[in-house]
Amino acid sequence: MSNNIVSKYTKIYEVGDMDPAAMTVDSSLPNITITTQPLNVSAGDTGLIESDPNALLTKENAVAKGLMTGTVSLAASPLGTFEFYDLPDGEIDLAGPSFITTDILMSTLKPTFNTITGSTHIAITIVGRS
Repeated sequence: MSNNIVSKYTKIYEVGDMDPAAMTVDSSLPNITITTQPLNVSAGDTGLIESDPNALLTKENAVAKGLMTGTVSLAASPLGTFEFYDLPDGEIDLAGPSFITTDILMSTLKPTFNTITGSTHIAITIVGRS
């Protein structure tokens, strides 16, 4: 297995989003890592959420571990399906966050936010390796 990074995509969601949009995943990647980063984004910077989300992934905007409560649940639509299925170990506790590494070939990833306090936004980053 190679560890060459061939794809990296970040999408930032508002914590209160009750129906977050799914993220498109490069379905040709055999291995992906999914991370979450709670952020406090100031009102003046919200325009960057769509235009340049990576500009908001800074130490100044990041909320440290232990200052958050709530969970992010992740479901995926595997290749050839149109339904979302819960990922194994796909619930991330933001009080003690972890990351997910999987070899499941998926086409989309959909988060659900559960009772999150301590941040204004959540960045979800998918890193694909060949």
